[in-house]
Amino acid sequence: MVPEYVDFAQENNLKLPKFPPKNVTEAKSAFEFYLDLESRRQYGVKPGKWLLDRSKYTLLAFEAGARQLTQIDIFDWARNQVKEHQSEIIDPCTILYIDIDSRESRRRATLSHMGTPDFLFSTQFTNGFKEAFMLFSSLNPNRFTFIDGSRPYLEVLAEVSRRIRFNAGISPIPASIFR
Repeated sequence: MVPEYVDFAQENNLKLPKFPPKNVTEAKSAFEFYLDLESRRQYGVKPGKWLLDRSKYTLLAFEAGARQLTQIDIFDWARNQVKEHQSEIIDPCTILYIDIDSRESRRRATLSHMGTPDFLFSTQFTNGFKEAFMLFSSLNPNRFTFIDGSRPYLEVLAEVSRRIRFNAGISPIPASIFR
């Protein structure tokens, strides 16, 4: 498994950029940091089937969500940056988007003591983030699957597990997932 951004940054003593950026220059610098992280966190991982918690689509969707909060729009520039660096980063063959209301997401994160920044739960950010994934899906509908995350946790977990296992050519879902 490829490490998630924050985990990779912490393991490598990297300081994450502060949010929100004050201007376009800071926004671009932060995006470049994460794009580099996207490439670096994959270094040394053996070729094959990988499970990613984030991808280049997450980076781009973050910018779509962020522009709703900051009014700093670097989305098209960021898409070009990803395109320029496409040989350095994984292009996932399957993307699962777990769609959940920002209030429910906040409630679950609070219960799990995740320490997630508040801005990620704002309706504006969530809507911009989802709109980006809808755009990506419209450009490549066979790659993206939207999962209703508002259902009970075990139902969502079972569906995610089923889809991952199906895409990896593994079946059926182990009974332990329901415990």
